Amino acid sequence: ARSGENAVSTGGFPRILGCDMAGEVADAGPGVSQFKPGQRVLVNYEVKCGSCDYCVIGRDEYCRRRVRLGVDADGGYAEYCKVPASCIYPISDSISCEEAAAVPLVFHTAWHCLVTRAGLQPGEDVLINAVGSGVGSAGVQIAKRLGARVIALATIEAELAKLFTNSYRYINFAISNQFYMMAERFGADFMRIHAAVTADYPRMAGFARIGFTGGPCLLKDTMQLASFNH
Repeated sequence: ARSGENAVSTGGFPRILGCDMAGEVADAGPGVSQFKPGQRVLVNYEVKCGSCDYCVIGRDEYCRRRVRLGVDADGGYAEYCKVPASCIYPISDSISCEEAAAVPLVFHTAWHCLVTRAGLQPGEDVLINAVGSGVGSAGVQIAKRLGARVIALATIEAELAKLFTNSYRYINFAISNQFYMMAERFGADFMRIHAAVTADYPRMAGFARIGFTGGPCLLKDTMQLASFNH
């Protein structure tokens, strides 16, 4: 990003890096009364303009004139960092500055995925991949606070879960296609047989109808499965 190779704006150089910040208020500017010197705070690294169309309707994550501390303006890899009062939040003595600094970036992403985009509701199930990562662990905490049931997987478990699910479907289709050809050989109607064996019989609920088993997804997943065995 900072070399400009991926067309991401970096705000110019020289630049002090550091997006994840927490610490103590050293001083407060004119008109700031809610924060006092010595107070422990964490910093939201995205400074929003508060006046563009997105900010006005409460969707400031899409602010047209946002400034990212550590990217567009100097960040936290310094003894002092100047930020607007709207970007800092008090923290309790129960968490360290290191823990607090890890909150904004990952919780922004997890909240956007689960709440803004997915609209997660109390009582719903949510599968969260890579729960040991920053975004994954933040997602688990958000989902639980919302009253959702969390199904948690590590990174390798999530990858295998996807491959197993797809492969299971392919195998089911392949079996059904073989049964279809057997029925055809005897002049029988496969779909009538399917309806008969799945009616009020939970053990056959996964009995697939006939369908395609090929295509690029089958090839890709087969290659991935093979790679796990070597």
